[in-house]
Amino acid sequence: ASVFPPCAHGWCRTLQYQHAILPDCLPLPQQDDQTPLHCAARMGHKELVKLLLDHKANPNSTTTAGHTPLHIAAREGHVQTVLLQHGASANAESLQGVTPLHLASQEGRPDMVSLLISKQANVNLGNKSGLTPLHLVAQEGHVGIADILVKQGASVYAATRVRLLHFLNSSE
Repeated sequence: ASVFPPCAHGWCRTLQYQHAILPDCLPLPQQDDQTPLHCAARMGHKELVKLLLDHKANPNSTTTAGHTPLHIAAREGHVQTVLLQHGASANAESLQGVTPLHLASQEGRPDMVSLLISKQANVNLGNKSGLTPLHLVAQEGHVGIADILVKQGASVYAATRVRLLHFLNSSE
C-alpha cells in the first residue's frame, strides 16, 4: 500500500494503520526521491508531518535535487516549526546551494525568514551562483524582508557576478 495518498490528503488514521502493518513503509521514496514527509510538508499537513516525525521519518532527507522537507516548507510557507522542532537543519543546502532561507526570502515569507534566522540560518550564505538571500529579495522587490536580513547582519557588499544595486534597479 502506498503511503503517498494519505500524505497528500492528510489522512493520519490511514497512515497510522499502514504504519502498524507496514512499519518500514515510511522511508520509501517517490520518483524524485521525495519521501512521504516531503509530500506532507508540501501539502501543509501539520498533524501528518508530526506523525511521520514521531515515527522516525528523517527531517533532513533529500530529494534528487537535494531539497529537504524544510526547503519545501520554506517555499510553501507552512509546517516549518514542526520540522525545526524535530531537528531539520535551517542551513541545509540543495545541490545548487539553495537553503530554506533562500527560498523563504525569494517567496516573500517574512515570518518564515525570521523563524529560520532565529534557528541560526546563515543570512550571508550564497548559492552556487553566489546569490545570497538579500540578492534574491532585492531581485523580487521584497523590501520588508531585505530590512529583516540587513538588521540580522546580511552583507550589502556580498560579491556575485551581478552587484546588488543591479537587482535593486531592475525591480523598479
